[in-house]
Amino acid sequence: MPGFDQDIPSIVAGYRRYVEGLRRDQDTDPVWAPEGDPDCDAYEQVQEVIRRGPEELAWRYILAILNAASDDDIATEAAGPLEELVRLRGSVLIGLIEEEARHDPRFRWALGQIWLTEGELPADILRRMVDASSGVIKVFSQSELKAAINRAAI
Repeated sequence: MPGFDQDIPSIVAGYRRYVEGLRRDQDTDPVWAPEGDPDCDAYEQVQEVIRRGPEELAWRYILAILNAASDDDIATEAAGPLEELVRLRGSVLIGLIEEEARHDPRFRWALGQIWLTEGELPADILRRMVDASSGVIKVFSQSELKAAINRAAI
């Protein structure tokens, strides 16, 4: 991931502009494509680091995204990149997640906004993740998750 950690604040700012543009969906250009958005690269960098980058760098991106998010937007950022990081890297980053949740109530609240499913993480890591959120994370069975997704789609 050469260069991805060079300017985290700028990358996160581009990521947030891109996500905000997607949320608003107010683009009047009929031929707009995400690839044409100058902030798309920042969005893709964040996604790539969360999925395949060094864990420590992914953690720094997540903290920067959550710190930059307004109180109105933090739940969305939690349900997006934080949830993905927990699912993909939670086993490796559990110590950092627990430490941050102990010291930062805003982070602990954001952690409690994610959804997890039984079997997604090893049982001991899943228990520690729920404990880090002060017991707020809802852990779904596979059938509960399908039903919740179906209700949300209605």
